[in-house]
Amino acid sequence: MNGAGEGEAPEPERGWAPPDASGAGAPAGGPPAPVSPSQDFPPVYGTPPAPGQRRTNPYAKAALAAGLIGMVLFAIGFAIAAFVQIKRRGEKGRGLVVGGLAASLVWIVAGAVVAVVATSSLLSPKRDSAGHITKSGKTVLSRLKTGDCFTGFGKDETRVIVTALPCTRPHDGEIVAEAMLSEGGLQPGEEGLEAEATKLCMDRLDFLTKSRYHKDLEVYVEKPDLAARDNGDRDVTCAMRYTGPGALTAPLATTIDPDLKALRHLDIGDCLVEWDLDDPVARGIPCSRPHSVQVYAKYQLPTQEMTTSESPWEYPGTKIVEKYAADGCQKRADKIFAKHPPPVDLRNYYRAPSEQDWYFSQQVVVCLVGAEHGTLRKSVLGK
Repeated sequence: MNGAGEGEAPEPERGWAPPDASGAGAPAGGPPAPVSPSQDFPPVYGTPPAPGQRRTNPYAKAALAAGLIGMVLFAIGFAIAAFVQIKRRGEKGRGLVVGGLAASLVWIVAGAVVAVVATSSLLSPKRDSAGHITKSGKTVLSRLKTGDCFTGFGKDETRVIVTALPCTRPHDGEIVAEAMLSEGGLQPGEEGLEAEATKLCMDRLDFLTKSRYHKDLEVYVEKPDLAARDNGDRDVTCAMRYTGPGALTAPLATTIDPDLKALRHLDIGDCLVEWDLDDPVARGIPCSRPHSVQVYAKYQLPTQEMTTSESPWEYPGTKIVEKYAADGCQKRADKIFAKHPPPVDLRNYYRAPSEQDWYFSQQVVVCLVGAEHGTLRKSVLGK
């Protein structure tokens, strides 16, 4: 047996090699066996978790919590961050984010309602003991009363917010009348409700055809819908909107000209200063003074004869109405002036009901005559 000499390094054990040796780290008995892919060894970076084990995004939880307690801005910020991360990482929590946003929306709506209620008393117009507006304020059009004036009205808007103010201040609108719909409705459907509400207002606003501003006035009808009417809301608000230059500074009732007459309200024998088919009113004058035309007849059209429809509301058309009006006036002129020959050559005129007139059961024809040349200076009816 040979021993190691003094000062010599011991012989290394089998299977071990110095670090700089080419076979370093190899176990005794040769190189390691290759690892089969089928063996249960985790990969270096780990595998994705099973779908049922996805992590819930923390921002989604925060968005829900913030939305529930009313921290709307935080909820929206957390929701945006959550959506971004959920999409990028494949995490859970989308439903929580939606819930947080829905809760935030509820808070927003509730806040708006509270704000409107809280400020309505501050913005509402002030009234005196007689109910007249003394201080301007914003309100809903349907809350105004007959005689109230307002401004800031949009024709195509409904439930419009307006500024109510004293009628002595510049304004462009006035509540002229209030009415109430029938319980069951005169005609079925929304169109029937519209027709009834409009007729109610037109009947009450008819006196404004004598206003000196009549050409610049438009009717606006504030009414409930069918469901509201069936639930008991039958109130109709009738408003007039001024569309002319400048603004009104007085109630419309003070603008009435007693000498003006609506053409459909003319009486047989009335004489008029001027005659304009496009103007719904004309100025009356004594027949002893020079005048343009005189009414010699007035009659109701035979509505059932003029239409094949069972409904008298259906307009038969301009041609049919004009023909019946012209023929009816000519027959009456031949009969009247055969007994009382006119002192001058006359020209026959008539005013037939328009489609709107017909719709509101105003189906009267007014027959007039004027001098063929110049003006009339006395009644042509022999009175």
